[in-house]
Amino acid sequence: MQSLKDVIASLCAEIDDALVASQPQVQGRRLESDRVVLSLQVAIREQTTADGKTHPVFEVVSSGEQGPDGSGATTQDHRSHQVTVELKPGDRTVAGAQSDLEPVSGASETKADPVTQAPANISEDEAEQVVESLSEIFGAPGFDSSARATVFREALTGLSDDQVRTVIDSLDKNPPPQIDDVLHQARHMIYNILSSGPTESVTAGNQRLAPLFHKYSVGSLLRLIEERWKTQTDWLDS
Repeated sequence: MQSLKDVIASLCAEIDDALVASQPQVQGRRLESDRVVLSLQVAIREQTTADGKTHPVFEVVSSGEQGPDGSGATTQDHRSHQVTVELKPGDRTVAGAQSDLEPVSGASETKADPVTQAPANISEDEAEQVVESLSEIFGAPGFDSSARATVFREALTGLSDDQVRTVIDSLDKNPPPQIDDVLHQARHMIYNILSSGPTESVTAGNQRLAPLFHKYSVGSLLRLIEERWKTQTDWLDS
């Protein structure tokens, strides 16, 4: 069963992709979603952490996981409940968040921006550790995983480093306004890779992916992926 969080996130991404790809309407206007109503069968179970505390876990029950009577309740511990979620457009900003363009109250307008360290190239000593992290995204280097790695590289080809990081940072949240159709397509391709890869979760996959792209240069990461995962043709010829 997939988590309720991942199912809703996937639905939002699919709606965004569908509307971005839609053809312009009258006077060049495009369709935008006004309201989406989603009804799901959700199983609630308790999960115990290492410190002995318990907390609820919400999982979406698919039709293939329902009981013989079709109720979705196979046992007392996994009885399902009908949950209806109504989604509607909201503001682009999060309540309480500080805009990058708004000056902080009481701060000097002439205050210099903090100096950030530029992403570094991957050293020989670090390469194996990076490959190990990327293997959790694509799978270990080989014929099957090379397909994911190739699509990943193709999705980011032609984008600047800043554009690549914008795409990566938007994977587990709603896409920001500056994402155009080209970046949206790249985001969709990588989103599918994360959801179908070893972690089978966009959130878990991006927790491994995003730190790499903020620590290392985009070029060095893509070169390492091409070198280790190759293409399926390369594996057949080797």
